[in-house]
Amino acid sequence: MKKLLIPALLLAAASSYGQLTTATGARLTDYTNWFAPEFKVASDGYVAGEPNPKSNIPNGVAADTVNRDWSGWTKNFGVTKLNGPITAPSTAGFVTKVEFAFLGETAGWWDNIGYRLNGVDTLLASGIQAAGAMPNRHFGDYAELTLNAGDTLDFFVVATEKFAPNSIITPTPVKGGKYFVFSPAADIPVSATNQSYYGTMAPLTNARVVDGAKDLKNQAFTVLGFEDVQLTKGADQDYNDIVFGFRSGSFRVDTPPSVPEPSTYGLIGAVALLGLAGFRRFKKA
Repeated sequence: MKKLLIPALLLAAASSYGQLTTATGARLTDYTNWFAPEFKVASDGYVAGEPNPKSNIPNGVAADTVNRDWSGWTKNFGVTKLNGPITAPSTAGFVTKVEFAFLGETAGWWDNIGYRLNGVDTLLASGIQAAGAMPNRHFGDYAELTLNAGDTLDFFVVATEKFAPNSIITPTPVKGGKYFVFSPAADIPVSATNQSYYGTMAPLTNARVVDGAKDLKNQAFTVLGFEDVQLTKGADQDYNDIVFGFRSGSFRVDTPPSVPEPSTYGLIGAVALLGLAGFRRFKKA
């Protein structure tokens, strides 16, 4: 039975890896406090609160509130572009955790979101629609990834060449585009520029009970507003076609063994003596 159980668990883990999960409960409360209404983006329409990074305002200033501290939008190209990718420190005993939160989309065609881990591309979501006739993604859909020492991670958006749900991960260079958060040299086409704006947001409250020494709690999010340039259709350059946030942090996983208190040594000795006495009685019997 054990021999069958292990492959089954591995298969289940592989089938669920890299997919977005719907936020509920306290997690959804957190995301709503931090990201709504300014970043709760509706699909295929312009609504109050929809971010407009090009104008440096998300339909009004994203002011500081009791729940968050927002830095405002910055162009993610030229000298101001984000440095990356996310790299887990090559230190024994540490892991790096990454949290991704989908905030919405306004594109008229179906876009895909994914990540590049150590050079391998995986889709987090394909054929994205957040509202309208075919909604398949929701505000706050999230993923959590764990990086080991030396791992590198980048995120990308694929503006596919199809007005239909699809799982395109590498678009045709003369049609759809592929745009990375940290690695513009990997964009398709490489000549594409000005694909996104970003801002940073520090959560100031948490509905979830989180141990800050072991998991992400108050680390700042980077929020990306992407322009998904579909090369045969042009672009409106509003940088809100796909909006998502992510954050990361490194944590120690190998806690050094603690030295017992003096009183504990006495307890250990008593247990050892009881065990020895029982063993002798067993031998006599």
